[in-house]
Amino acid sequence: MRERLAEHRSNPACASCHLVTDPMGLSMENFDAIGAFRTRENGALIDASGELDGAPFNDAAELGEVLHNHPGVTRCLVRNLFRFTVGHVEGPLELRALVELAHNFGDGDLRTLLVELTASDNFRRTGDLE
Repeated sequence: MRERLAEHRSNPACASCHLVTDPMGLSMENFDAIGAFRTRENGALIDASGELDGAPFNDAAELGEVLHNHPGVTRCLVRNLFRFTVGHVEGPLELRALVELAHNFGDGDLRTLLVELTASDNFRRTGDLE
């Protein structure tokens, strides 16, 4: 798979996305379509290593550590969960709520984040606060 995707990473029209998504996707190559672990695909040894923003990893477990330690992941997760939950891109008046949600999510408790998000005015009155 890594060799098949190499062309996308070298093609300027494809590279802007593939340079970001391929390392994460290839880290999961040790798992087949039904989630069974494997070390080879069509006889070839699977290389699940990659790099995310300069931090190397060897497999999906190490990618998890890299993401856990990445300073932008919390903001990204909170922002995208917010957008999905309220059904629109945040407006200027909602930015403070996003900062507060991200700050409170610092301990990584997803359940608490979901409760805070769905209890917020932004969720209950979506569209009114844009």
